[in-house]
Amino acid sequence: MAQSTGGEEKGFSFDDIFVHVGIILRQTRLVVLAGCLVITGGLIYYCYARPVYEAKSQVKCVYVADPVDKQRAFKERPGWLALRENLPSERIGGLAAKRLGIDMGFRSIKKHFIRRVHVYKERSAENLNDDLVRVEVLGYTPDIVEKWSEALLEEFKVDRLNKRNAKAEVEISKGESELKIAAENIARLKQEKIELEERLNYNRLEEEMRTLRNLPRMLNENHERLELMVGILAQLNKKEMDVLQRFSLLSSYEDSALKMGQMVQMQPRPGTSQLQTGALQSAPLVVVTPDNVKKDHKAWIDIYQNANALRKEYDEKRAIFLPGHPSMLQLQNRLEKVERELNQHYESAYASFLLSHSNTDNEGKRLRDQMPRYKEVTRNFGEAKRSMDHIDNKVKDYQKRHDKLRDKVEQVRLSHSIDPFLEISYQGLVGVSDGSIVPNKGKLLIYCMGGALLLGIGLAYFMEYMDSSVKTPENLETELQIHGLGLVPELPSNVDGDSLGVHEEFPMFKESFRVIRTNLILRQDDHEQSQVIMISSSMPQEGKSLNSLELARSFAELGERTLLLDADLRRGKQTRKIVGKKKSGLADFLDGNGQVEPIPFEDNLDFLPSGRFSAQAIESLGGQTFSALMMGFRLQYDRIIVDGPPLLGLPDVFMMKESLDGMVVIVSAGHTVFPQIRLAISQIKNSRIPIFGFILNRVSFRTGGRYYRYYYRNYEYYQQSKVTEGFLPEQTS
Repeated sequence: MAQSTGGEEKGFSFDDIFVHVGIILRQTRLVVLAGCLVITGGLIYYCYARPVYEAKSQVKCVYVADPVDKQRAFKERPGWLALRENLPSERIGGLAAKRLGIDMGFRSIKKHFIRRVHVYKERSAENLNDDLVRVEVLGYTPDIVEKWSEALLEEFKVDRLNKRNAKAEVEISKGESELKIAAENIARLKQEKIELEERLNYNRLEEEMRTLRNLPRMLNENHERLELMVGILAQLNKKEMDVLQRFSLLSSYEDSALKMGQMVQMQPRPGTSQLQTGALQSAPLVVVTPDNVKKDHKAWIDIYQNANALRKEYDEKRAIFLPGHPSMLQLQNRLEKVERELNQHYESAYASFLLSHSNTDNEGKRLRDQMPRYKEVTRNFGEAKRSMDHIDNKVKDYQKRHDKLRDKVEQVRLSHSIDPFLEISYQGLVGVSDGSIVPNKGKLLIYCMGGALLLGIGLAYFMEYMDSSVKTPENLETELQIHGLGLVPELPSNVDGDSLGVHEEFPMFKESFRVIRTNLILRQDDHEQSQVIMISSSMPQEGKSLNSLELARSFAELGERTLLLDADLRRGKQTRKIVGKKKSGLADFLDGNGQVEPIPFEDNLDFLPSGRFSAQAIESLGGQTFSALMMGFRLQYDRIIVDGPPLLGLPDVFMMKESLDGMVVIVSAGHTVFPQIRLAISQIKNSRIPIFGFILNRVSFRTGGRYYRYYYRNYEYYQQSKVTEGFLPEQTS
């Protein structure tokens, strides 16, 4: 039923303002009551509030930034921050009170004398080191308020000095004591180290360890050298090798371990038997001679080359001369001499190699004999070293602690000797209130008006939020998924809603039922038939009787022959309103007490009263008698409007469902709650009765949402016929 506006509205429109104003207007009494309560509270406060006085003082605070961060020692805030932290404190406040002769606790002081102390920095300081600090004091006694800032500042300076002295004395004393303990521990550990060195003979172990440290490496080198020499001897023992190969093999090894005059035990020559060398006896000792030590490795090469040259010359001359020729004999003698000299060189080199082999073997035995001692010294030295290192580490730890304590003591002494506050001086009062500043009439009035407005609006929205009643057709359509047929405006409180002529005084009231009638006719395509229409509501007192009557009148005005049937056999409010008293009607017919005949009421409109109440008649609503009666009325009338009883708690409507074409549900705006109408619609759907839609009754166009504003804006349009009473003069016969 909502009309399209041709596009979505954006932003905050006048319609939204109208919605919120409507919410407040609906809760006018609550808003006024809340405002009265707030204003009353403000009046009581004004009458009984204790007067408060104010005094403003100025303090000069010259502070030098600390280049070594000494404030860590005393834990002080820099500059004016120290005043902001300490002046309002309980400690300084108590000392200031004693200075002014007030002997009581801080809570009592705040209760009877000083309400609040506020410290802040002024922006008019001449340079970065000069801070002008403003101290504001609020209190209940003017004399105390004016003197309180100066007393606070003096007590703060004295208290700060005492705290710094006490802090420095405690920290220095504590640091020196810890320094002494650390020094004693260092001396004790050093003495323990000396005693441990003497007990473990650490210096001798260290010297011996230094001597034996290379023993594994020397033993490994000796083993490798000995294996090399054994391999050379094995090659020299081969018979197929000539002198040149033997000399080359001996020249590949050079040993400088032999010293002249050294006694070396000879080893047997490889390849010789024990009998030849006399191995049964002990190996002989040989003295190293200069020939063994100083070998000319190139001399044998020259001799070998000379022998080759002589042998070549001898072979050449043998082709010319006989062996007995003098030149041949001379050449043969020279060749034999050279070969003997070459053999002598080889024997000397071989003897030197054997001496070196024997020396290497003896050196290996000596080194292997030292290995047990090496292992023992290594184990003992390792244990002694760990003990000594443990003591050294403890000494280092105590030394670090000693240095830190020394630095800390020096820092405390330096911090105490240099005060970063060069000046803290009281500059006097800069502002004193002539009278009490609390309560302030202007501020109190503003606060009360604002509080009343906020509280009233807040309560109005809270009540709106807590109100679960139906207010707009959009909410109802969304919640129940049924169509709205129209809105019926709320009648003024001085108008009798039960009056039959109410539509004559309020044309808009009558026009709303024309809208409802039109919507019902337009919705006939959605239903097979809409001749018999039941008008009901979830609960009593929701306006179904008045809506039934006005809807029947609207159909009659359209020219349809209409019957208004009062089927509320329990109360019969429609019957009492139209005929004035109970007459025989539907209930009497259902009881079998005679025939029933509708009463002509208006043009094209007849009325059938409910009749006298009878339990038997109610039971007959679902029987054949009522069905036959309704069948006859269908043949006689174009439209039948049935004014039925409420839905919840009564079975009457559902008993008549076979005789009905559909139902229109009356919902009272601001009165019907969602749980009730939700339950009623659920019961209707379960009984398979078609629902044509709902009528939102008693709608207040002045406090409703933007959905209603079309009607409210054009109210004068509907009143025009009443105001002008026509444009043509009434004709006279």
